[in-house]
Amino acid sequence: PEPHPSRNENTFYYCARVTTWLPAGTPKAMFLVWGDGLGPALTAPALREALAATGALRLQVNLDDEHVAAALRFGTGDPIGAVVSLWGPAPGQAAGALAEHLTLAAPGARTAGWLVEERRRVDPAETYDGSRADVLANTAVLRRPAELDEETWLHRWLVEHTPIAIRTQATTAYL
Repeated sequence: PEPHPSRNENTFYYCARVTTWLPAGTPKAMFLVWGDGLGPALTAPALREALAATGALRLQVNLDDEHVAAALRFGTGDPIGAVVSLWGPAPGQAAGALAEHLTLAAPGARTAGWLVEERRRVDPAETYDGSRADVLANTAVLRRPAELDEETWLHRWLVEHTPIAIRTQATTAYL
């Protein structure tokens, strides 16, 4: 079926043959990407090959492309063209491979990345190599308010906000 035009789908790619699970403690890095020509660059087999060479196990690409052009967006500054998630034992090397690939495949693209602690409150349905998931991908990039210490901020986000968000939205996954 054709993707719904108002949805922002996830696209998953495997960098190596793995099952739907990843080993416990597998590091995850996430990158915001700005630029033109990101779709072809981020879905290219050459990127998966470069990432696999670093030991990356899984790649998820959330694209702002023609399939989601009608979707509502919020934010300030330059629009984010993609959110890239990588799982693997060497996130620094994978970040380097991503940056090098984008230099050639999407000249002028910019990235900002973070090593993140993934908490899976509701696991997403499995999608297969290169297929789009017909679900809304709502990604929030937040800054901790200066008046809150890290412990208080994490408590508010993970303990107070998350359960309410899961109960009050049509949530199919919550990471």
